[in-house]
Amino acid sequence: MAAGTGAAPLPKVDSLTRQEFFEEAWEYKPGEHVSWIGRTGSGKTELAFQLLQHTATVDMPALVLVMKPRDKTVRRWQKKLDWRVVRMWPPVPSVWKPGKQPGYIVWPMHTRDWEGDELRHREIFQSVLRDSYHSKQPRIVFADEVVSLERELHLQRDLVHVWTKGRSMECGLWGATQRPAWVSPEMYSAPEHIFICYDPTKTVQDRYAEIGGVDPELVKAIVRTLPKYHWLYIRRADYAMCIIEAA
Repeated sequence: MAAGTGAAPLPKVDSLTRQEFFEEAWEYKPGEHVSWIGRTGSGKTELAFQLLQHTATVDMPALVLVMKPRDKTVRRWQKKLDWRVVRMWPPVPSVWKPGKQPGYIVWPMHTRDWEGDELRHREIFQSVLRDSYHSKQPRIVFADEVVSLERELHLQRDLVHVWTKGRSMECGLWGATQRPAWVSPEMYSAPEHIFICYDPTKTVQDRYAEIGGVDPELVKAIVRTLPKYHWLYIRRADYAMCIIEAA
């Protein structure tokens, strides 16, 4: 807030290292939704995989939807976590990784037939969302680029269905976007956990009002001071906030 306006000073928000956040602040219950609102290069995928590492189990597996033909960050984490890469869903049985797994990387094949790929990828990702929603065990579905799923693959209806009804089914939708001005309002209003990085764009900042229960002006004031790779975390159960420092 500008000085000299007579406005009350901003409340102090604690800063935590990544490890402190994982050990002291991160609490997750099956079916809770999570959103990352951040620009390109802000470290969304890195932080998401760090949290998946601390959250996903064989009894609550994570299914990561990958839209790009190549993704160095996803590949590095796939190797680190030793999660199975599958090209379709449900996956075919594997003799190398039989039984339950804590996570799957759902990474469809890409060809030069872009139109055909879009139809095939839509079918695969829709199968993940609907199968996870109706699963008899808790699941996490991580959608790394929500706008592409909504606009290119036309999965907005499925995503909104999971956002609005998935919690009671213990199907948690973890969504990230680098184009936060374009996503469905449920990406702001439905999650229990929200991570926001610095973004000076007015259209993006205006959408903070859709989070509900928090002062959007306070969120703007905090976010505009964040260094690169730092995140504002909002836990909506008690409207607690903290700043997560760069790794």
